[in-house]
Amino acid sequence: GDERDYEEYKRKEYTAHLPYDVESWYPLLREYTAESVFIRVSEARAVAITNYYRSRFNSCPCFTDDDLDELHKLEEELGDVFRQIPEAFVRLSSRSPKDGMILNSPDLTQEYENKLKELGLKYPPTTEAEEANLSMVAVSEVQAKYLLVTQPREAMNLILTSERVFVDLTRIQSMNTQDWRMNLIVRRWNPMIQDSLEFRLFVQQEKIWCISQYNHYCVFPAVLSKYGDKECFKEHVELKQTLINYWREVHSKLLESEDQNFVQAYKRGYILDLGIIESDEALSCVVIELNPFERTTGACLFTWNEVDNLIAEADDNDPELRFLLEPRENISGLLSEVILPALNSNEPAYDTFYPNNYNANNSWLNQCILI
Repeated sequence: GDERDYEEYKRKEYTAHLPYDVESWYPLLREYTAESVFIRVSEARAVAITNYYRSRFNSCPCFTDDDLDELHKLEEELGDVFRQIPEAFVRLSSRSPKDGMILNSPDLTQEYENKLKELGLKYPPTTEAEEANLSMVAVSEVQAKYLLVTQPREAMNLILTSERVFVDLTRIQSMNTQDWRMNLIVRRWNPMIQDSLEFRLFVQQEKIWCISQYNHYCVFPAVLSKYGDKECFKEHVELKQTLINYWREVHSKLLESEDQNFVQAYKRGYILDLGIIESDEALSCVVIELNPFERTTGACLFTWNEVDNLIAEADDNDPELRFLLEPRENISGLLSEVILPALNSNEPAYDTFYPNNYNANNSWLNQCILI
């Protein structure tokens, strides 16, 4: 009945998203993106990760000795990979654990305050909104340290405390799919990629319809003064043309997939995230991620209605490259209540919650409450 229909719907949704998983496009775009190593997340491993999360955060006593063994094996495998890639960004096939907790979080408050002071001297704010915007820019510049992983323990801490990871692994477990495919992916860190120069390209029917700066919460004064169409029209056009030319290469590579279902999916559309890398010679790009062309994917500085209208009007001759031009109002609360406290939070390490004498009938629930 309804339950079977829902299972079928979830399976179809899972299958439809496969072309955008890293495993699908990485072999085609290896030379256009960061070196990546794939560690299989088996069903047993997925259960171990979700059971850890439930036991620690949801007061659900379900973590077993077998789960603990799986996590130890995963950490050992990560150790082998980190000898090959000493600085990395980790993610699942589906999404990154960017909401996870970092291990031994350094107190970034001082670094943030230094950066904010530097920005304030360079771009003196005249309103509360401008002041809050500079705070957001300062946060974005120090936040990279949250995602840079240099050892297996740091990766484990992010993975095991991420709600995104928990949700994605719970979803795939619930489908009972025969085509189980989920990996933990360790991608070589590229220090040249800046948050302020990441862009989202909206591609459908083998055309780019519009382009947005990826971080749509910040006005980046340095980027606007260099590439804003009003301030520097020539440089703005050069940046846009660099993104378009690079997309053409990427798109032609995607169409070389041996899986014709994937080829048709790429022809229908996708959302491509690119990073711009500046050098003295010229601008270059790197592929960060592919996403499905769906309303569940963030539209950044556009709305999905705008995107749909652009396609309906077939106005693709010169896709707009959109920057945030004015500081967002009402972000002070987000800063003070969520973002800034996260800069110096220092939660206990993931293995603090590993039980010393665990048996299947006795969870670590009491230990979690005490901590």
